[in-house]
Amino acid sequence: MANQITDGRTSITVADAVTGFVGLGGGAAGTLDTEIFYEGTGSVAYSTSSTRAGLLYDAGSAQDWSNNVFYLLVNCGIVGLLATKASGGLTVRFCGVTVTDWFEVYVAGSDSWPTTFSGGWAQFVVDIEDARSTAVTNGWVNGTPPATTAIQYVGISTITGGTMPRMVDNTWVDQLARLPDGSPGIVIEGQNGGATPWDWADVVAASDTGKWGTARLGAGGTTVLNTPVQFFVDDATTHAFSDTNAVILWDNQEYAPADLYGFTVLGAATGTANLTAGIKTGTGSSATGAQGWTVIAASTGVRWYFDSTAANIDSCGLYGCSFLHAGSLLINNLTTELISSLLIDNSSANISNTTFLRNSVINAATLDGVAFATTTTPDTIEYCSFEFSDGHAVEITATGSFNFSGNKFSGYGATASNDAVIYNNSGGSVTLNILNGGDAGISYRNGAGASTTINASFGLTLTNVPTDTRVVIVDSTTRTELFTHLMIPADAGETTYTHSGGATVDVLLHHYTYEPDISNIYDLTLPSADQTIQVSMFADLDYENP
Repeated sequence: MANQITDGRTSITVADAVTGFVGLGGGAAGTLDTEIFYEGTGSVAYSTSSTRAGLLYDAGSAQDWSNNVFYLLVNCGIVGLLATKASGGLTVRFCGVTVTDWFEVYVAGSDSWPTTFSGGWAQFVVDIEDARSTAVTNGWVNGTPPATTAIQYVGISTITGGTMPRMVDNTWVDQLARLPDGSPGIVIEGQNGGATPWDWADVVAASDTGKWGTARLGAGGTTVLNTPVQFFVDDATTHAFSDTNAVILWDNQEYAPADLYGFTVLGAATGTANLTAGIKTGTGSSATGAQGWTVIAASTGVRWYFDSTAANIDSCGLYGCSFLHAGSLLINNLTTELISSLLIDNSSANISNTTFLRNSVINAATLDGVAFATTTTPDTIEYCSFEFSDGHAVEITATGSFNFSGNKFSGYGATASNDAVIYNNSGGSVTLNILNGGDAGISYRNGAGASTTINASFGLTLTNVPTDTRVVIVDSTTRTELFTHLMIPADAGETTYTHSGGATVDVLLHHYTYEPDISNIYDLTLPSADQTIQVSMFADLDYENP
């Protein structure tokens, strides 16, 4: 395939001629305007007045346009004179084989108009299934509302809120396009020029050049999207996309379907596929991320998704990102990493086999008894923080013993409750070994047939310990030896005793090779947390004065 960024929608009309356009009554209508247009070489115009008028495009016969999303480019020079949205100032109308059988939705008016671009153009995005359902519910229909499998006409209607002072063309329609459900609206293949990874500026440039309206530059250098984006295709090409400090905004379209907005990353079985958002520093559990993407949808609007579950993705790195108001994050893939990122008001994340490191989950949009993160590999969740909103933090769906390192949880409920930290839905035994300062004693709820064991481990680290010092730790009451270690040069003066917290111990140190120094700590209660103590050796008076 070519190195290209393409429009995945199907064009219904580019509106470069009046051919195919009719008025609301079915007769020929509209005037070709070659001065006011966005896409192609012209648009079709008409006059909005106090009598409802509009333009419909005739497909020639009934079309099965079920489960399609429609994109309509509209320009209106009299927005302030339109009727209100609630009064149908601007509607999107779908008709059957006759123009008198229709349903429509109220999308804008004098009191509600979307952000425009390039000289006043607005793009309305309408899911036909949602439109029909809403229209029938609200009575925005006429005759026999057609089935979405039998649509012949699509277009707009407008009306002013009062008397129009002039009767001239003041409303324009440009390209009408559709996108079948599940199809990408923008497809990114290969690299820029075959040598340099694509970035968001390239996507906006391609949209501007093609006059798609589906990706455009917003305020403050943001990228505004209103269509799903697919990264890469499965072929022999070298595919790459990389950007830093990008801010992506999903357009707030009232009649966009719930699954419209999102990113899908595909792999290439015989080529390569690499997507990078931000910058990664370090490796393994020490890695950090920065300068990633900020992706935002309206808090009350359509949520967005990220899907990197495909096979043959070489790498998908999300570093230092901020994801707000997302729906599902489907990132359960060995090649996906989400590191040092902020997740606010996101609905769910499937993170099995995913590197999920140093992330903060805040105000997850979960319900009572429902977890935000679902995983078969809880050991890949490390040094993350989860702030309670409702439900669980993590649902575990596989049995086994897992290290659970450095994770913190705030505000969750008691064990067995619908707000416990962990939901063990594995159907069997799960053991979590709490390591590296993670919260001990975390609560859990067991699903059918499940059992959970929490083993908390903490480290007592002694520093400044000389070589040839024997370190012994004993139970203060029973004098049972719990730990012994002879310091060697490779220890670099430091040794760590791992424990489960709560015990009272004596720490006994004896440096006997060169100087008979000691340093004893008596009745030390071990906290349920990591602890570091710097040792200060002193002379053993009993040795010097036998």
